[in-house]
Amino acid sequence: MTKKNTIWVVTAIAALGCLLVSISLHKRKSPVQTSGAAGLSGPFLAWKFASGQTTFASVTLGSDGTIYGSSSQGVFAISPDGKLKWHAQYGGLSYAAMGTTGTLYVAEMHGLAFGVSPDGTVSWKPQVGLIGFHAPPAIGGSTVLYANTTSDLYAFEQDSTAVAWSQNTFRPGVIAKNSSLPGSAEVGMTSLAAPVVYSDDSIALPRQHWLNLFGRDGSPAWSLELTPRQLGTAALGEDGTIYVTDGTTLYAVDRSGSLSWKYAAADGCIGSPVIDADGTIYFSSARSISALGRDGSLKWTVKTSHGFETSPVLVSDGSIYVGASDGLVALNPDGSEKWSVHTPFVNTSPAIAFDGTAYFACGYIWVCAVEDIHSPLMKSPWPRIYHDSANSGNILTPF
Repeated sequence: MTKKNTIWVVTAIAALGCLLVSISLHKRKSPVQTSGAAGLSGPFLAWKFASGQTTFASVTLGSDGTIYGSSSQGVFAISPDGKLKWHAQYGGLSYAAMGTTGTLYVAEMHGLAFGVSPDGTVSWKPQVGLIGFHAPPAIGGSTVLYANTTSDLYAFEQDSTAVAWSQNTFRPGVIAKNSSLPGSAEVGMTSLAAPVVYSDDSIALPRQHWLNLFGRDGSPAWSLELTPRQLGTAALGEDGTIYVTDGTTLYAVDRSGSLSWKYAAADGCIGSPVIDADGTIYFSSARSISALGRDGSLKWTVKTSHGFETSPVLVSDGSIYVGASDGLVALNPDGSEKWSVHTPFVNTSPAIAFDGTAYFACGYIWVCAVEDIHSPLMKSPWPRIYHDSANSGNILTPF
């Protein structure tokens, strides 16, 4: 080989090496590919947190930025960079809401109610068996409210383990003042809904086929049978209207307990409706998202190629986020697609941090974070299931 050829070969090998290094660095630094105009910029999957085969059922955000993943193995506290802060192992599959005093209140599938302090200590244990839960508690002005799977409602003073009051579903053969609510406590009559709290601490609770209103002291105000189907978690409008679905129909009930209107959703309804600053009501189905006016009239319905899995979430720039089987999807205010980030299927509604980062359970065994969004939760009457990213279910909780 001539000297000239040798120099050419060495130069080519060096160039190829530089190219390979450049590609490797680009792969490490580039965000996850997103669809739409964003391309390789914009929102991306920043991290996924897992702990063995733990199943995550809800995600709650603390005011200090801590992400709490409630799971089949208790509660995991995760820092904003995806690192484990602590793990409180107590009970089975659970759902949590952040209290006003910094205690994380947890409802566990077998009926345990407990609270976890900011340092991970299980500090609040009422030692009562409440049958089972499939939704987080709600936070009243001074109380924490648990609705169990048989549609009973229990109130505790925050940080007190004594039951302040309770209202129970009717049980044959039981005569008690607090056991007179309509419905059945029999196996199979499972309620999946959480309480929601008005500004005066009144409580609305969808229970099996009924929607109920209680005073702040637990006194029943009214009960309205809406459907032969199971009702989901409700949303509260600025004027006090309660919006709730049974999976096929969206109902609007005024504060006095009268049905204002109902809307039959051709594609069904997932989870809870949400309400924007103008009073528009949004709900999702597996293959569409719809917007209704305050009077129940249809504004628009948009079909999607994504398989939606969660209720919508509204953010400050007017975008609508929905968890899907192929990741997190952002829609424009008219329902057209804005961007999507591929993740394992999303099994909880995104919780939105103050900086706009979206946290959610995905693929059941991860907590995922999508960053570079920059839009916090919308300041509206009810922008998310359970109202806010603390899962408080309280219309007064600040964002």
